[in-house]
Formats: sequence, structure tokens, C-alpha cells
Amino acid sequence: MDPHVVSDDYIQLQRAIFNEQQSLKEQFLPHIKELFGDRPLNREVPVLMQLPHPVPIDLYKVALEVLSDIVINNEPHIKRDVYKLISELTDHQAYQWVKAAIKYEVDYFHGLAEQKNVSEWLPHFLAEQAFRPFAQGVAQLYAPVIHEFNVMGTCPCCGEPPRLGKVTRDQKIGLACPRCETQWYKLRLACVHCGDDKQENTFHLTIKEDDSVHIEICSSCNNYLKLIEKSRYPETLSASLLDLQTIHLDFAAQEEGFGDDNH
Repeated sequence: MDPHVVSDDYIQLQRAIFNEQQSLKEQFLPHIKELFGDRPLNREVPVLMQLPHPVPIDLYKVALEVLSDIVINNEPHIKRDVYKLISELTDHQAYQWVKAAIKYEVDYFHGLAEQKNVSEWLPHFLAEQAFRPFAQGVAQLYAPVIHEFNVMGTCPCCGEPPRLGKVTRDQKIGLACPRCETQWYKLRLACVHCGDDKQENTFHLTIKEDDSVHIEICSSCNNYLKLIEKSRYPETLSASLLDLQTIHLDFAAQEEGFGDDNH
């Protein structure tokens, strides 16, 4: 399995998008703090699932426009398709995009692509990338208490299923969410997806081209977790880029029949 399955151009695009998301996050953070800073939370439900209207629509449309420009600069041939989607987007439609992005409603975006006659991947990609600065802002706001959450099988901030873990020198596993950049520790020797703690139901796949990574498989729920030696990657590398640069592990696991899509 070739570790370099993602082109350098695409990695550079994602790096540019992430850097802009960080800039937007800092710009929006005062608004996020004002809206949610004192809100009491249930420690058994992901944070974003508890916040009413977690994304101010006027700011979301700003993020959508800025990030769309980055995509167009990288892929000029899709400029017309992007403008079809965002040039006359109403507040109500933007709200529908946010709701569908949070809940990962792929069918909604596929229907939108068909309606607008644009590439199938584009609406969901734009909606998700514009949502992430807010998810990352909420993650930063609640970082001091996120370790108190006990949300089995999902990120405690955004609800994304965990798929990336960083193994420390003392063999602790720090989970990292590529969507909202939340980081938290795996506290039990159990599957992060289903909670099964029987040792005989867990095994590992290794990749001979890279001994710094492996895949933890749970035979009970058929899911997996990518595990990366933390010391082999820069501390400053975002979870989203680390997830992208280790996508060959996802391909390897899915080729063996593991993951949600292979149930």
C-alpha cells in the first residue's frame, strides 16, 4: 500500500483551507464565546449537539465565500459550479446547509448537486469546510472541560466517529478529531467505537511500508482506529492533515472489509 496516495497539490489545498479556517476561527471566537460561553452542558452528549443554532448564518456565509475562493484559486475550472451554489444562497438555504453538514447528511448534498447540475462532491465539501471554523471554535472554547465528557463512540465535541489516535512514548493513546481538532485521551483498553474490552476481539494490522503506523481493529463492531506514533509527526501538524496523510491506512482497512461502510 503506497503511503503517498494523496497528491501534493491536494495536500497543499487542504493546508491552505486549514490555515484559513484557523484564521476564521479566531475571527469568530468572540461571537462563539458570547453565544455559548456560560451554557450548562450534559457531559454524555457531544457539545455541538446541545447548542441551538451553533453557527451564526451571517458568519457562515462569510466563511463559505472565503473558503470557496481558495478552492476556485486551486481549481479554476469549477468556478462556475461554485457560483451556482453560493452566489444566490439565502439565509434559509444556508441554515439547511449547516444542519445537513452537522448531521453529515450526504444524501441532502447529493440531491443538491443534482438539482444544481454540479459535481456530486462539491456541495458537501464546501458546506463542511465552511462549518469547520465554528466546530473548531467550539472545541477551543470547551477544551478545558472536554476530558469530563463520556461520549462513547464519537468525538465529545462534534460527534464525529473517532478514527485517529496518536500513541505517546508511554503508550497512552491521544484521540484527535480531524473535523473539529478536539483532542482527548482514550481512557480504557476498549474499542473506541463500541466499548468492547475483550482482548481477544482486538487485533492490529501493520503496514510494511511504514512501521510508525498501524490499525487497531475491533472484530465485535467491525470498526477500526488509525494509530500513529506521535514522535514521528510534527506536533504542529493538524489532525485534519494527519488524517489525510494517513488515508492509505483507511484504504488498507476498508480493503480488508473493516469500517462502517463494510458492515
